[in-house]
Amino acid sequence: MQDDILKQAYPEVGFGSLVQVLGMDRVTIGAGSLVSDGAWINVCSPATGGSVTIGKCVQVGRYSMLNSGGVLELGDYCLLGPHVVISNADHVTDDVNLPYVAQGARLGGETLIGDNCWLAANVCVVGSATVGRGSIVGAGSVVTRDVEPFCMVAGNPGRVVRMYNPESGAWEGAASKEEKERIRRARERKPLPGPEEYRRLLDNGGVRGLDAVFAGNGVCL
Repeated sequence: MQDDILKQAYPEVGFGSLVQVLGMDRVTIGAGSLVSDGAWINVCSPATGGSVTIGKCVQVGRYSMLNSGGVLELGDYCLLGPHVVISNADHVTDDVNLPYVAQGARLGGETLIGDNCWLAANVCVVGSATVGRGSIVGAGSVVTRDVEPFCMVAGNPGRVVRMYNPESGAWEGAASKEEKERIRRARERKPLPGPEEYRRLLDNGGVRGLDAVFAGNGVCL
């Protein structure tokens, strides 16, 4: 029954099994995307403007959770590994003499994941944060603050460890302040593609949709 409802609401999207979408009228999923087995998409406050927007040709990995108390957006061509958590809602815990579950939630955050980002297995993006286009977040990392475009992030808390240098055409080490500044100067001399230009480049890559078999649903080859 749930599968039928999802297919009717999102006819151009592939779904695995045991996918749950709460607040469906505030959830947009682009054509050619996949939502894999066990994924959970939740809008905490649909009556007050909460929303989830997923771009086209996005893969939401198995048992991942997208939890929005405000605005949560995934750009086009994003890849989410299994067990990725993206959430900008939190529980109120002001009074230790009351059950936390009874104290309500902190809502209204804004979490933006740019086009063509790869969030590997067990990544957490929490609170209001932006992950810039073309960025990669390593497995198990926790992102709590903004990430520049075209950066590699690792660790808990997540830190930039590599940045793409358009002059050399390569990912280069950027763990230190000096390395970051060197690459930023290179980016000033040879600017990275802006959001619209980058989206046009991605659209020219020939991807029109992801193979639905990768969503799961008990299918084996």
